[in-house]
Order: sequence, then structure tokens, then C-alpha cells
Amino acid sequence: MNKIIARTYSHTNGFRAHITYALFGICAVLMITYVFNIYTVISRSVALQHVEASIAEVSETIQKLDSQYIGLSNRITPELVRARGMSEGKVASYISRTSSLGVVSLSGYEL
Repeated sequence: MNKIIARTYSHTNGFRAHITYALFGICAVLMITYVFNIYTVISRSVALQHVEASIAEVSETIQKLDSQYIGLSNRITPELVRARGMSEGKVASYISRTSSLGVVSLSGYEL
């Protein structure tokens, strides 16, 4: 009877050790995953801040260019255009619609 109890105890103790090692391994894998996810969040946050800074710079540049464009556009007047030698051209040809505009002829048959 003592031999059976000793065998059962050693088997149970070995099984308990395997379960403990498995739990330690799972905990280690989960800790590595947690650290990797924290690194991912931090790196993406830093990248987002850099992108936001770039967007702010580009927006500022666009606003400056818009103000320059408006300033230059306000200086152009019809008198200035005529003084530079430009004038309105006359239209020589016209586009006219015929009654058969929507009709397609294909090999003698009208659709």
C-alpha cells in the first residue's frame, strides 16, 4: 500500500511541476505580449504627434499661399488687363444642335 501511495505522490508531484512550468511559460508569453503592445502604443502615439506637427506646418504654408493668392488676385483689374494688351476675342464658330442629335443610325436602321 505504501508503494502505491509513493507512486501516486511522485506522479502527482511531477504533474504539479509540469502545470507550474506551463503556467510560468504562459505568464512569460503574456508579459512579452504586454510589453510589445505597450511599445506599439507608444510608438504610434509618437508617430501621430509627428504627423500632427507636419499637418500644422502644411496648413500654415497653405494659409500663407492663400493669402498671397488673394492679394495678387485683388490687384488684377479689367483696366490692367486691357493695358497689357489683352482683349476679349470674338467667337467665330458656334455649336448648334440638330433635331437628330439623340438619334443613332446603324446600318440603315434608326435606334
